[in-house]
Amino acid sequence: MTEQETTQAPQETTLAKCRRGKICIPALGAVGVGLITALIFAIADAHYGMARFMFAYLISYAFFLSISLGSLFFILIQYIARAGWSVTSRRVAEVLAMTMPVMAIAFLPIAASVLLGHGELYPWAASHIEHHAPATEHGEVATDHKDESHADDA
Repeated sequence: MTEQETTQAPQETTLAKCRRGKICIPALGAVGVGLITALIFAIADAHYGMARFMFAYLISYAFFLSISLGSLFFILIQYIARAGWSVTSRRVAEVLAMTMPVMAIAFLPIAASVLLGHGELYPWAASHIEHHAPATEHGEVATDHKDESHADDA
């Protein structure tokens, strides 16, 4: 190496740029604009808009969570096996696994949908309780109207 190569300032890493806000602020701004646009379109379609948005959000959340959990599992296997060959690929998996706190924050809209009882994602989480007609002794549903087929037999 020449003296010039050793005296040059090292290249700034992406993490250092993110800590100073050079990358994170524009990225968060783009995510915010996309989320607000999606919510506007979801609210504009009064009947199914929010349900469609929540289903799409759930699918994309599951996709990215599977990547994070898969890389975490890969790291776990490498540490259990004490594998020395996977140092470089394990570093990539460690970076992917570092998104777990972000995934925990991204879970909040899903948890809010379930806990607030909207029932858009999961019908069992709906806050309204449907009242069904009580069952009779033989397991039939009691109704207020008479069945016409039995009236002909009499």
